[in-house]
Amino acid sequence: MIAIAQFIAISCYLAAAALAAVPFARPVRASVRGVMSVLRFGVLAHLSALVAFARQAGAVSLSGLGPSLSFAGLVLAITLLLVEFLARDASLTLLVAPLAAIPTVCANIIGLTPGRSADSATRSRNIGTGSRDFRPFQSSPKCGPAPRRFASGKWLTRFGVCSTLPPRSAPQSTNFLNPS
Repeated sequence: MIAIAQFIAISCYLAAAALAAVPFARPVRASVRGVMSVLRFGVLAHLSALVAFARQAGAVSLSGLGPSLSFAGLVLAITLLLVEFLARDASLTLLVAPLAAIPTVCANIIGLTPGRSADSATRSRNIGTGSRDFRPFQSSPKCGPAPRRFASGKWLTRFGVCSTLPPRSAPQSTNFLNPS
C-alpha cells in the first residue's frame, strides 16, 4: 500500500506539472484550481504513505535513506502547494513538481526501511572499545595500564599500539601546536 500511495503521489506531481505546461501547447491560461487540486491529492496520498510507513515501523523514523528522501519530496510538494495557494499562479509548478517527484521516485526504488536508531549507532561504535558505554579518559581492558603516547596520537602499551583514549592519570595536552 505504501508503494502504491507513493506512485499515486508521483503521478499527481507529474500531472500537475503537465497541467501547468498547457499554456505552452495552446494559448490558454493554466488552470490554477486544477493544478492545486491535483497537487493537494498528491500531497494527501504522499502523507498517507508516510503515515502508513510510520505505523508499520512502529515510530516516525526518518533516519533511513528511503524515508528521508520521501519526506524531502513531501516537504517540497507541501511548500509548492503553499506557494501556489498564496501566489495564485501555476508557473512554479513546472519546475518544482517534477523536483518533488524525483526524491519520491528514488525513495520508492530504494524502499522505505527504517535506518539505525541513535542508540544502535552508539552501541556499534563502542563495540571495538571493549566497554559497554563511553567513558572518556579511561583505558579499555585491551590497552592495559600506563600507556605512552606516540607523536601520531596513538598509545603504546606493553600489548602493542592502542588507539583508545588515555587513562585518567595521563597528562592531557590540548595545545596541539606546542605540546608541553
